[in-house]
Amino acid sequence: MKTLILYSELGWAAIFKSRFSHFFSIAILVFFASCEKESEEIIQESAPPIERAPNLVETLESEYNPIGSNPLNWNDTDLGFMDDLASKQVIGLGEATHGTAEFFNAKFRIFRYLVENHGHRLFAIEADFGESMFINEAIQNGNTEAILELMQTKMIFWTWNTEEVRALLEWMSEYNQNKSEEERLQYFGVDAQFNIHNIDLLRNYFQETGASFSSSANSILREAENADASDFSNYEDTEFEALLSRLDQVQDSIQVNQALLINESSQKDYELHLHLARVIRQVLQVRFANSNNDFSVSYRDEYMAENTLWVSEFFNDAPVVLWA
Repeated sequence: MKTLILYSELGWAAIFKSRFSHFFSIAILVFFASCEKESEEIIQESAPPIERAPNLVETLESEYNPIGSNPLNWNDTDLGFMDDLASKQVIGLGEATHGTAEFFNAKFRIFRYLVENHGHRLFAIEADFGESMFINEAIQNGNTEAILELMQTKMIFWTWNTEEVRALLEWMSEYNQNKSEEERLQYFGVDAQFNIHNIDLLRNYFQETGASFSSSANSILREAENADASDFSNYEDTEFEALLSRLDQVQDSIQVNQALLINESSQKDYELHLHLARVIRQVLQVRFANSNNDFSVSYRDEYMAENTLWVSEFFNDAPVVLWA
């Protein structure tokens, strides 16, 4: 009888610590046993003999941690392997499939462990930046009742519109009740694919602060909106670069008027909306490249990385748990 160790993406049986210090990976072990000689011969042809990797068994035995099948029942001892990673600036939580309850619940449980045991409070997700501003406002106010409606009306990606994500967001909202501003959990989207909410949010900020440059800025934002809606049908590379330059002028105007905007809002609101202007530009770059089938540069990945680090910097280089 020969026992094989295979990797599977369809269940939870064990968690492995990565040998890389800046991230961790989740792996699943499935054990198969075969008593038939023919099966053994086929397997021998497709996989190298165990003798070729004498340290494999020792490595597996030293690295794997058996863990229960329901992530929500994992206790703090089960998640102790996270302690060595808790101080990293970004802890990424991936998934082999979108929408799988076990993956989503595992990420929820890991984030909760880091919050309760290591003081983490920043949660970022591969979701729209603008939509997250609406959801984070409810989380900051401890408004658990608003979460479901916001998910139904503001969330763009179906992948996160699930019961498991709702449970996470409601828990974050409940956690924030009666907490100081410094203690509250924060929720941010870092993706850059749509301007469905972004442009209106920036317009509203200009209006609420009485920004003197709002007329010219809104004209540029309207052009960006129309260009996007038409799939950049009238934009060659030079015209598009000119549009980006005009969007840069909007960011410049925000920075030039920093003192006035902060006086009418706050330092955090100013920094948030300055970055929102940056995200609007990111989205246009991603969408223009896609419309031209230009994938020579992975703009979306680049901008998600940039936005994740911005979240950390926005909160004085605090660590970020990234769901992506």
